[in-house]
Amino acid sequence: MKKIAVLLLLVLAVSFQVHTETTYIDGFRGLPWGTSRADIIEREGPPLLIDGNDMMYTGLVAKRQARILYELLNGKLVSGTYSFTNEYINKNLYIDDFKDLKIRLIKKYGEPALNNIEWSNNLYKDNPSEWGKAISSGHLAYYAEWSLNETRIILSLHGRNDDITLMLIYVAKEQEKALLNNIFGNTDQDEGL
Repeated sequence: MKKIAVLLLLVLAVSFQVHTETTYIDGFRGLPWGTSRADIIEREGPPLLIDGNDMMYTGLVAKRQARILYELLNGKLVSGTYSFTNEYINKNLYIDDFKDLKIRLIKKYGEPALNNIEWSNNLYKDNPSEWGKAISSGHLAYYAEWSLNETRIILSLHGRNDDITLMLIYVAKEQEKALLNNIFGNTDQDEGL
């Protein structure tokens, strides 16, 4: 009888652990894809800015200041972006932020499907203390991507003209093509390429 009770407790403990490790919602900030503008506003409050299909808020994300952007298509949530706004004199601190965010995402979603560091110009490649400068010059970019059931998550660090952008983007996979068509026009047309 003791063996059965111990076995039952062990099974319950394992199932509880599995359940708690996978309790995330595909979507953005706990809202599922397809959430209406009204439901987002009910949850987040009035946005700082509404620009067409976009609504912007600000707040702390992973202990960093960020613009929080909700993008809607046909009145439904299809994408969300954190654009981090911390500014550093030491540009290598942006790399530290990228690495910290990546670690947090790995803990939540597992290893990224893509994980790239791309050099377009090797001028600073042999001098890691200048890699932040390389990013701000457009010579270096960091990129990681996760693919969930319904969501693509992209963490990106890039720059140019002495500016650096650190972004975390969540996109509804089902709406990616429609979203791109909305931004860039019809991407189905063959343009002879």
